[in-house]
Amino acid sequence: SCDNEGGSSCVFLAANDPIAIEAGYQCVGTSFEKCKAADITACCSPNCKGTPGNPGNPPVGGPDPGNSPVCGPKVTPMPTPQPTTAAPTPACELGVNYQFAGGSCTMSGDPHTRIYNSNKHDFQGTPLVPIDPADPNGPLRNQFYYIHPCFGESDAAMPLKVAGTHYHWGTRSVSGIDHLSVTLTESSTEKYYVYLSSSVAAYADASNTPSDYDIALQNAAGNLNHLSDGTTSISSRFSIQYNSYSNSAQKSWFKITIDGDKDFTVYMQGQSGQVGTPARYRMHYVSMNVPEQLKCFTCGLCGDFNIFSTGATTEAMEGCDGSLINYRAGWNPTYTPEAFDTFGWTWEKYYTDNQCSTGPYDNTNNIQTPVTDPCGDATFANKVEAACIQAIADKSHCCGVIGGNFCDGLLEDCKVDACAGANGVESAIATQINEIIIGPIEAVCQDPTLVDNEEPDPLDFECVVREGSSTNTPGSPSTVSCHAGEVLTSCGLRGVHQVYGTYIDPANPNTCMAGTMVTSYSVKAEAVCCTFTGVDATQVTVSTITSTVSTNNQIETECPDGSQVTGCQLNIESGDNNYLRGAYSGANQGVSTPPSTTLPVDTHNQCVAESQRDATKIRGGAQCLSLPAGFEFDCVATAQYTNKGNFKGNCPAGGYKLVSCQVYTTVATLDAWHYTGSSAGNNAGCYVQQDSHQNQYANGICCKLQQTGVPVLAAAKKLLPVTNHIVDGVEKDTYYFESFGIIGLVLILCGGGLYWRKNKKDGYQPVKGIDSEEINPFLKDNRV
Repeated sequence: SCDNEGGSSCVFLAANDPIAIEAGYQCVGTSFEKCKAADITACCSPNCKGTPGNPGNPPVGGPDPGNSPVCGPKVTPMPTPQPTTAAPTPACELGVNYQFAGGSCTMSGDPHTRIYNSNKHDFQGTPLVPIDPADPNGPLRNQFYYIHPCFGESDAAMPLKVAGTHYHWGTRSVSGIDHLSVTLTESSTEKYYVYLSSSVAAYADASNTPSDYDIALQNAAGNLNHLSDGTTSISSRFSIQYNSYSNSAQKSWFKITIDGDKDFTVYMQGQSGQVGTPARYRMHYVSMNVPEQLKCFTCGLCGDFNIFSTGATTEAMEGCDGSLINYRAGWNPTYTPEAFDTFGWTWEKYYTDNQCSTGPYDNTNNIQTPVTDPCGDATFANKVEAACIQAIADKSHCCGVIGGNFCDGLLEDCKVDACAGANGVESAIATQINEIIIGPIEAVCQDPTLVDNEEPDPLDFECVVREGSSTNTPGSPSTVSCHAGEVLTSCGLRGVHQVYGTYIDPANPNTCMAGTMVTSYSVKAEAVCCTFTGVDATQVTVSTITSTVSTNNQIETECPDGSQVTGCQLNIESGDNNYLRGAYSGANQGVSTPPSTTLPVDTHNQCVAESQRDATKIRGGAQCLSLPAGFEFDCVATAQYTNKGNFKGNCPAGGYKLVSCQVYTTVATLDAWHYTGSSAGNNAGCYVQQDSHQNQYANGICCKLQQTGVPVLAAAKKLLPVTNHIVDGVEKDTYYFESFGIIGLVLILCGGGLYWRKNKKDGYQPVKGIDSEEINPFLKDNRV
């Protein structure tokens, strides 16, 4: 039969009719048939702008945009000589059709998303943009698929989709995860929406209810079935277990069981206060775990289980058409415009459902509304950052219990989210931090199974001191080089008075030099030389960046993208002797202002060097270390107001080790700063000295070595245990493949440049979107 289309009649087309082939149906509406007859490539569904026909009377606020432009059965296939049987859905098997177990997909704040392979992005979207520009009061492009079947996979194989509904946050350009709309496909004719948040738990028949909960609540409230604590059966395939934590309204836990043996779990906790109409938490911490039986079918903004992390600034994920889309972390529209891509890197719900195609897609050129920095004032931002750091320190015990990078991720998120939520009101910072950091940490600390941490354990590395010969000849510095297989992470000096400073020649970045300004005092160069366990020494490189351009007696020197600052240099280039103020890593604190001594801080991948007067011309330098694909060096800056050898680095727990020593003074003049002991003996520290051994700001850089998900060529074809995690109360090992065929080889050889991936249907596909060689200068200031 060919049922009538609402508002018009239908027409039954021949199976080989181009319009039937294009639509995938023989029974289509007459308006659709006329539209396609005029232009076979036109968008002709009832929701398309300018399409003839009457789509009906939608509820106020707009209908669910997933209406089909057709009515009736699909195209009848041509008869075959023998009956055919549909192939069974292939089982997901680790190492066969998906490549790694992965961790939870988590979203926090506005929102910062950590995907299955541990990469991070900060996709915001433009959730106030209407689907139809001619209808500003119609449905919005505010729902984005975080979980969706990969290109070529059916709803039968992957009966689960999860769309995050983004809520535009006040006057700022950022968004929050308001609620999740989960699509459950029972059959080709039966689907359900499940609405989830810290205070929302309901489901409805998707055929007559919008996917946006607020529109459903306003215009189809009678269709909503609200969940109570316990287990509810939705259909023959799906049941939901719900825990409201005694109707807390701020946190909830869900387990959706599919076919009795596939458990999809979600934990949600409200952040940044209740807003909107009706008032509720519209920004959430979210943790989602996909069952292993569905991992080979899973794509979306949470990524997939096939593309490993490369550790590069620019990464890639699969789009709705199976091609790869480049993305970067960060939310500053100047440097990462893709964070505000209106079409969600092809995963905006309406785009995916109705407009997904294999044509070119540029996620840096789809911003359809002005965007601004959500935390504009630098002074206020610094206050927020300090409060976030202190909050993490106060929860150090829980952070140790949880493990992985959970607390580190929340800290970076907090610097932006609390700033945006407080909206310039200093008294509001504490409330924001309590909901953004303290709440999620306490919840996961009490129940670590809420998050599946796939953070690899830190790898060991050792640093020792190599000492140069003594010199008291100006212009003839003391020099010392690291041994074969070692790399120079920093350069210090052992002196008495009137020192020239330290210098590393960019042409010889493995040699440390230190000099004296007068013959009365001698000096020795002190090199910190490190080796890295399991890393091919020939693939570890260091470079030195120097600068002589100073402003207000200061020089900032930044390490290039793809490298990590490990040490800072400072020396007199010309002018008055003995007026070095010092150097440190991290954000520039201002002229004559020492580094922060509160807690470990972001290095900002830079060094700040300073002299005490204009007549002392200085040269600053940064030592920059690069590791091969598959490894990363995560570093923080520390400082303490003390003297002599009392600074022991103050490195955080979790595998961080001291790799450099610097000093900064606000009085007197500098005499010495150098590394002491060794990291292997766990007795590393810094010795600093100025006139009369007065206190000064000893500071250093602490780093930890980790392995990422990218396979390492030197150790191919074996499995590495990455971490222990808890599944249903049982501790298990998770393994990453270190070799995965041509994909791994290409990723290694390209090093994060142009990716290619074997597409399920169309062969090898190039990446779409950003030029992979572009860098993200914003990340040096905002690792969000």
